[in-house]
Amino acid sequence: MYELDENGVLINQTLLNPLEISINSELEQSTNNLERSEVMNDLLDNNETGSESVRSSSLEKNDGVVEQNYQSTYDNEKDNDLDYQPESEINNNSSDSEDSEMIDRTENVNLDAEIGNQEENNKARKRRLVANSEEWKRNKNKKLRLEGKPYLGFSKKKGEKMKQDTQRVERRLKETCKSTKCKKSTKRFCQQFTEETRQKFLVNFGTKRIGVKERSQSGKHIENKNKAREEKIKGKKLAEEGKYIVLTMDLQAVKLSPYVPAGKLYFKTNLCCHNFTIYDLATRDVACYWFSEDQNSDLCASTFTTCIIDHLESKCITESKVPIIIYSDGCGFQNRNKVLANALLNLAMKHEVTIYQKYLELGHTQMECDSVHNLIGRKLKNREILLPSDYCSVSRECRVTPRPYEVKLLEFNFFKNYAETKHLRYTSLRPGKRAYEPVINDIRCIRYTALPTPEITVKLSYEEPYISLPVRPKSISVTDSYPPLLSAPSKIKKSKWEHLQELKSVLPKDTHAFYANKM
Repeated sequence: MYELDENGVLINQTLLNPLEISINSELEQSTNNLERSEVMNDLLDNNETGSESVRSSSLEKNDGVVEQNYQSTYDNEKDNDLDYQPESEINNNSSDSEDSEMIDRTENVNLDAEIGNQEENNKARKRRLVANSEEWKRNKNKKLRLEGKPYLGFSKKKGEKMKQDTQRVERRLKETCKSTKCKKSTKRFCQQFTEETRQKFLVNFGTKRIGVKERSQSGKHIENKNKAREEKIKGKKLAEEGKYIVLTMDLQAVKLSPYVPAGKLYFKTNLCCHNFTIYDLATRDVACYWFSEDQNSDLCASTFTTCIIDHLESKCITESKVPIIIYSDGCGFQNRNKVLANALLNLAMKHEVTIYQKYLELGHTQMECDSVHNLIGRKLKNREILLPSDYCSVSRECRVTPRPYEVKLLEFNFFKNYAETKHLRYTSLRPGKRAYEPVINDIRCIRYTALPTPEITVKLSYEEPYISLPVRPKSISVTDSYPPLLSAPSKIKKSKWEHLQELKSVLPKDTHAFYANKM
């Protein structure tokens, strides 16, 4: 290495062999690792022709004065330099180092290639978290076949497994029917279909089979879910403004009694307890109707209709006759049946109020009343339930503000029979009559009106208008009272009663009498 002053005179130098000088000068001009590697390769290749050519090519880039000063100084001091090495030895050493560097570089390249191939193989073997059935060979060719395109079919040779390796042509239609019977018939129209129409039938049939219909149904399902939620948000705003009374209702998951931390209970059957909850969106009032199977084991439509009618008459019927909207899921025996529909129509006629029932989309029935069930479930953690009445105590403790839950423990004589035929104005709630026409599960909204005439109208979509049912209603006057549903408490099975007697060993003595009198 050397340094020059302003006049170009050499003021400092470090003796290096010509190969190192040329390499260092070129490396200083490189701006990135890629350029440096290219310079190294070029210099090493040029060094094969001899160290003198490398030295002369590198020195030609400098000024003449620098070359003279450097050459003279180099000649004068090479004899006094103890580290001086002849050019022949430099050539030999440089060629040896070059060979070793080339070998190392080749080994590194091979190693990188092996690592890259191994990574690619690992990526190829890596399984997806979610399988995409559309990429499977079998499904791809099935789709091609249904679309009327060439595809790979299956073949099986004797003694071998079935393989999908046979190229097959697209499916084709046969000739149009030429039967004389079809020509004479007034119910067969084979001759009226053109070739173009027949081809469309083939293609449309295939596209429906490959999932177009399912995808359209999925999109419609999401659309109905969004519409139902938007409708509920609108209803909640109307309730806060005082224009409507909006309720949500649902049945909580089954609870068991007794429920204590004893391993013996795991293998025994217990009493089932049910909680039907109604939530007011405006006032946030909650009503919990608790009952156990020893009082009513029949989870029929009249059981839940009794709870709904009781709450509406006691909490929602006002002198101003504010319309009522009830949101729920589409469970048939609870919320969407002719028994409840006729009972609500009778209530609307009795108090001259309009009542609406609206159903959320299946699988997306999240409502405010679900928060009540969640709080009760959290409160039950680390709690012992000895009797069904303990669930009522837990429910009252769940909330303090704005008000505790209103809890009722029901007995058998509370339930009414709304399913008697003489009390049903509408014998069916189905909006259609024939096959392929709408059924009761397609209903999204039901309206019960008393004026000008008592009527039940339904909606099949939130955007469509209300339509009348195809069933002619009976002319029945308003019913003030209904007969009782049960004449005595329900009986439990003998096997369950025996299990309850065995559980007395883990229960306090003051609860034994309750479980002993259930047969």
